Amino acid sequence: MVFLASSIISIIFFLFTVYYLVPVWMKYIGLRRDYRNITSLPISRIPFVGNIHQFDKRSHVFSSLIVRMAQLSQQQQQQDCFCLWYSLWPMIFACTGQNLATFINNSKQLVKSFDYTFLEPWLKTGLLTSNNAKWRTRRRLITPAFHGTQLLHNFMLIFNKQSCIFARRLGECIRTGEKGKAFDLFPYISSCTLDIIAETAMGEHVQAQSSEGQSALVTATGR
Repeated sequence: MVFLASSIISIIFFLFTVYYLVPVWMKYIGLRRDYRNITSLPISRIPFVGNIHQFDKRSHVFSSLIVRMAQLSQQQQQQDCFCLWYSLWPMIFACTGQNLATFINNSKQLVKSFDYTFLEPWLKTGLLTSNNAKWRTRRRLITPAFHGTQLLHNFMLIFNKQSCIFARRLGECIRTGEKGKAFDLFPYISSCTLDIIAETAMGEHVQAQSSEGQSALVTATGR
């Protein structure tokens, strides 16, 4: 029985290695080869771990790290982009608008990153998660809806109305708030955005701003 159990464990480990570890390792080797000319920055990375140990869960600390790395990349190494490794996966950071435009204006490289595969069970392969030919077809279908000049003109009344409500709410907050004390703009901006999107895209008046956060839709969206 012991021999049988050990044999089963060995087979499972072998299958796991062949079908998972080997493909992942080969993918990693290929990525290292493809990204070898991109600066990895003067911060050490650990094999298989990458730079994860240097990431801080506090967003402002991580943002400061990225800004510092971008400055070092431009000043010391004369590079317009740099690479951080999230375990086995590289993350490319563009330091200039010109460099970023190279990626944005590329009409051939339409394959989404690995992260999007986690959305497929929920969203399937729609416009957000699809690649190449399927993405082009879907994008071509909806493009006229977002590039019609007359369509945007028709929405100006909605933009103006909701913006006036937004400005009035900010004015009330300033008048009633403590002088010199900062306040959170996010609830005001998100409510205004929700009102505009709901009315322009769906024709619904959710009154997110008028309800002062008491709307069920606003509460659910905030979660």
